[in-house]
Amino acid sequence: MNVLATIRRILWSIILAACITVCSLYLVVSNVLLSGNNLQKITKESSITQTIRDDVLLPRVLESAKSSQYSTLLDEKTVTKAFQDSISTDDLSKKLTPAVDALQEWLNSKRPDVTFSIDTSDLADRFASKLSAAVSAKIKALPACNYTNTTVDAESGVCRSPFVSQTELDETIKRTINNESTAKNATITQDTIQLPREARQAGQDLPTYLNMLYSATVVTAGIGALIALWLLLKHRLAGIVTIGAACVLAGVTLFVATSAVRAVVASLDGDPLIGHLVLSISSLVTDAIRYAGLLLVGGGLVAIVLGVVALVILGRRKKAHDAAHEHKR
Repeated sequence: MNVLATIRRILWSIILAACITVCSLYLVVSNVLLSGNNLQKITKESSITQTIRDDVLLPRVLESAKSSQYSTLLDEKTVTKAFQDSISTDDLSKKLTPAVDALQEWLNSKRPDVTFSIDTSDLADRFASKLSAAVSAKIKALPACNYTNTTVDAESGVCRSPFVSQTELDETIKRTINNESTAKNATITQDTIQLPREARQAGQDLPTYLNMLYSATVVTAGIGALIALWLLLKHRLAGIVTIGAACVLAGVTLFVATSAVRAVVASLDGDPLIGHLVLSISSLVTDAIRYAGLLLVGGGLVAIVLGVVALVILGRRKKAHDAAHEHKR
């Protein structure tokens, strides 16, 4: 009879551990993905902003520079340095707040898709000023044109025209760069950050998956609560030990799951933006899950120890009581 009772408690412990695991996963995932503060934290502490700046926005600027009037002077090194010096990752991170808010509302199923519009005209003006100063400096360093040079030479950056003052040159360059698409395209929308088709298809159903996880959590939380209550009422101290064992099993399961997730994420190779995004989110989620697993293992061990100690003490008292009763007889 005791063997059968132990087997039943083991089965109840496994079922309860599954319920605890599902509930813990939802609590952690919802806290990370459905919280605007944590999404902002991911944006600030990861390389996502730098990736957007250097791998998404900068290539567009470099492509635009090729069609500029001063394309011969707008080499990749000059444009890149001016762009990175004028637009810091901190500035861009602050600008991306509407995008993070839109993502958070979409994950919470409060909007059908992620749409946003971010005005970066101030950053564009700063970049245009920085770039025009760099071009002016390069032209100033050129040798003065002489009788062997043509107007084309002056326009293409072979030499510097002696008939144009430096002030006039600075104003002309600044005005030209400001009027070009390099600085005019100052709005970032959801279409600006083009994700690979596979990533869009994989992520479009994410709110649905979160809703499914929420529904499963509601069901498992109810089942788990009933099982825990039944174990406490039916088995009392043995029930406490069983609940503790379930917590330990759930904590170990969470640790194993996070190790598997980290191994899979580490093996991913593809779009840098997706890579940084997945790595940042998975790192924050797995850290939180491991912390929850640590609490479950610790709490479960405490419950097991307390329950076993109480069972031993009560068992000894019962034996002493039975022995005294037998001695009186």
